[in-house]
Amino acid sequence: MEYSGASWICGTDDGLTSEVDGIVGNEVLDVTVNGGLTRAGLGTGASPYTLGLRTDCSANEFLSWNGSAWGCNVPVYEKIVLWAEDNGTASAADTGGDEYSFGNGSVGSIGITLAEDWELYAVSFDAETFGTSVDVDVVNRNGGAVLHSFTANADDYSETIGSPVSVSAGDVIGFTTTNTVGATTDIRAAVYLRRLP
Repeated sequence: MEYSGASWICGTDDGLTSEVDGIVGNEVLDVTVNGGLTRAGLGTGASPYTLGLRTDCSANEFLSWNGSAWGCNVPVYEKIVLWAEDNGTASAADTGGDEYSFGNGSVGSIGITLAEDWELYAVSFDAETFGTSVDVDVVNRNGGAVLHSFTANADDYSETIGSPVSVSAGDVIGFTTTNTVGATTDIRAAVYLRRLP
């Protein structure tokens, strides 16, 4: 049975087209405030409503729930710092292989092995006395690949890497001075690693 507007009469079931306005596609009227979704379309047969994730977040932000609403948030990384030192004078005579130790004065092909995957996103440099500049390679001792090179042009130098470098479990992080201008002594260099938990 269906209602004609004046009385109930016998009729056929035409499916969804027998709804009040006869339009398929406008069943979703809106989205929940702070629900993380947006609605598009006009609610007509030609332009039905569609739902999608909100697109007002900035690049590299993500949607997360704060207990009462979905919002755009910057990733919160776990971070670690690895540092090493080169005791004594790092001069032009050391160019091409002056490697840093990790606190005990040892030399040679040494480094810290990573147990998990990380991302190298920044470096820093400091020295007891400083000449003009020092070129440093951050090296994966497991294979010898240079992960990042930088030139420290100040005694207290730091750099955020524009395109972070992926480092994998099993990589062995080490440091090497590749060139110096002026005498520099007692270097300390560090890499900053991060990952999403």
